[in-house]
Amino acid sequence: MSENLFQTFQNAIDLIEDHLLDPNLFILLETNPFFRINHLQRAFKDISGITISQYIKYRRMSEIGLEIYTSRHYTRKEFKPAGFSSNKAFEKAFKDFHGYLPQELTDGKNAPKVFSRFNIMINITGGDLLNYSVSYHEQFSVYGADHHFSYESSHEEIPELFVKTARKYSDLTLFSIARASNETDEFDYFLGTSEYEKAIDALDSFIIPSSKYLIFKIEGQYPGVNFAVRKRIFDEVLPGLYKYRLTSTMFIEKYYPGDPLSDSYKSEIWIPVEDIKEED
Repeated sequence: MSENLFQTFQNAIDLIEDHLLDPNLFILLETNPFFRINHLQRAFKDISGITISQYIKYRRMSEIGLEIYTSRHYTRKEFKPAGFSSNKAFEKAFKDFHGYLPQELTDGKNAPKVFSRFNIMINITGGDLLNYSVSYHEQFSVYGADHHFSYESSHEEIPELFVKTARKYSDLTLFSIARASNETDEFDYFLGTSEYEKAIDALDSFIIPSSKYLIFKIEGQYPGVNFAVRKRIFDEVLPGLYKYRLTSTMFIEKYYPGDPLSDSYKSEIWIPVEDIKEED
């Protein structure tokens, strides 16, 4: 994976655009040498608001719609869309996206919906810094339960799970660990506490490894402030990171005792890193 998140996003988008209609596009993304797709998934969703799968779907539909509109030609027999099991499935998805069936664009009376490719830009705004500390932590265990979420629905489902858990264990410090799953569109999410004797509902355990971490302190109502800080980390901090490199696809958050919906609720984001040596 590229050490620079800016370049990582650009590499990913370039690869998608170069192979947009290739039926093996997802295999190319998973096996490319320039970035780890699982590390990119959550950052892509946080920054853009959509998943990589959604981006590919929207871009494919946009390009195919433009091609049909400009060529004034579409027949089921000749058309074999990438990523669809049948022409019928494609036409249904096409109409959901454009509002018209493909054949309804061939006379030029109806125009397709256009979804343009993403272009990565560094946007410098304001003068406020997103401060973080760098701290080394020894390995420790968290006791709780493992969950699985899709990138598409996680922004709604995780807060619901977390608030319910945090209110049940309002006197405990909680940890969440998001990490890559075997499924491209999903990730694993472990939620629990390091206080084993108090984790009465603990079913599983997870080891947070020894590592140096970038630690971002947060104060405010969950999940809004957490989403905002996480987006700024991907927008402002990681693209300019030069002293450290990311060492894992793991994304850790620490939550202190209290009401997560309070304006004074305290939490932290931990990102595992290692020093970049001069010879690197």
